Amino acid sequence: MRGALKQTVIVLVAGLALGGVPSMLLAQADAVKLQGSGSRRDALDALSFKPLDTALLGRLESWNGRAIDAEALKGKPALIVVWASWFTGSLPGLTLAQQQADANPDLVVMGIHHQRGFEKASETAQRLKIKAPYAHDASGGVLKALRADSAGPVFYVVDRAGRVRFADVERSSLEAAVKLVVAETESDAAKVQPPAPPSATKPAAGGADAMPAAGAYASVKWPAANDDPGATNLQGKSLPVAFGQNETWITPKVDLAGKVMVLDFWATWCGPCIRASPILDELQQKHEGKLAVIAVGGQKRSNFPEDVKAIKKFLVKKPSKYSHVHDKDQTVYKSVKPRGIPHVVVLSTDGVVRWQGNPLDPSFRVIVDAVVGVDPGARAAKAAGAAPRP
Repeated sequence: MRGALKQTVIVLVAGLALGGVPSMLLAQADAVKLQGSGSRRDALDALSFKPLDTALLGRLESWNGRAIDAEALKGKPALIVVWASWFTGSLPGLTLAQQQADANPDLVVMGIHHQRGFEKASETAQRLKIKAPYAHDASGGVLKALRADSAGPVFYVVDRAGRVRFADVERSSLEAAVKLVVAETESDAAKVQPPAPPSATKPAAGGADAMPAAGAYASVKWPAANDDPGATNLQGKSLPVAFGQNETWITPKVDLAGKVMVLDFWATWCGPCIRASPILDELQQKHEGKLAVIAVGGQKRSNFPEDVKAIKKFLVKKPSKYSHVHDKDQTVYKSVKPRGIPHVVVLSTDGVVRWQGNPLDPSFRVIVDAVVGVDPGARAAKAAGAAPRP
């Protein structure tokens, strides 16, 4: 399913044919971008502007609270998010859905958890402070009917007329899509007609057709694990906490969709970290569009964490071609527990750690090249003609 996941993005600009619909709403619709291309986008388009099949809700199990049914959705705008507790790439989407619920009291927000890994759903939702109801698609049939071919996040926005208005909304467009359906009256929503011909679709930078299924990752021959990772050995597992929840971007935020990630724990006062920087620069340039190298700052020295100001000052003198974030609480760092820095974690597009260790290790470059080369999500993004985003 989707990684940072997929994290993959294809854009469809949704224009609307009117019938008395306020021009302001039409303008908002033009800003909504959708994911998917080819046959999958065709399947998603077949769901759009048609009533949501509320019978699917009855097939969901183990609601964490009040079950959502057809009556609960009547005359209400709704947001459905697909997620999975085991897939860290989907968790920022779950948090984003909760933020929309908090900001729009009239919006019905619900999560559908992937078939696999529901036993950890409650623990994950509590950690992320998710209050919106969610349920388990134990058979996988609901997600199949919704053409959700990934573990998320996949967003569906339903209007007050009960129709799937936007299927698989790009994360950056979610707020615009929600604002549109919240602002409409039920009468306005019913008047909106489907968008112009499918020929209007075009591939988006950093996108791909769909996140490969979990089986695609299981069949890959990944590089050998590091026998001495120098930290809690997470190789073959997801990060204990989701990256992207607590960090502040120092450099411009990048789209992680369809990209292998390298998290580099470092500090400006760490000599070996500075020596590793050219290696990270080289890898970022070599695999631009398929790799996101992200330096995670905020490590402590003498019990004082390094602040954003110090990192920015350092980057003025020694700029890098990869990204930088600041984690003042050291959330991810503490979950990995490196014995020292620099320490890197290489994650495939399904959010699984494929290698970890010191970036000055001679095998590091080879490992990253290999992971990017065999990763199903990165290969799908390349096949879709993905290009790096600014």
